[in-house]
This record gives sequence, structure tokens and C-alpha cells, in this order.
Amino acid sequence: MTVVWNNIDNGRSGSAGGISTEPLTLDTGAGRVDLTITTDTPNLPGGGRVVVE
Repeated sequence: MTVVWNNIDNGRSGSAGGISTEPLTLDTGAGRVDLTITTDTPNLPGGGRVVVE
């Protein structure tokens, strides 16, 4: 699994990957964070927006 993220309030962005059953920690900082989640198997990417306080 790969997560690509972008904090639209503070400009931070990055990506992280790992086994989908293990938790990921993203150093996004506070703000609205857009996420896109993909895997290495055929699928439609998932995603959304979260607010980090």
C-alpha cells in the first residue's frame, strides 16, 4: 500500500508505504490533509481529506 499526502494548509507533502495490515504514521503537521491510497494490485485509488489538529 502507498499513501501520498498533501497538507493544503501548511504546504507539507510526502508519501509512505508498507503492508496494508500495519499502521502508518504520517508527519503531516496540523491542517487539512488530502490523501490518496493505492496498492500494487489492480484497483481504483482511494482517498479523502482529514483534518489533523
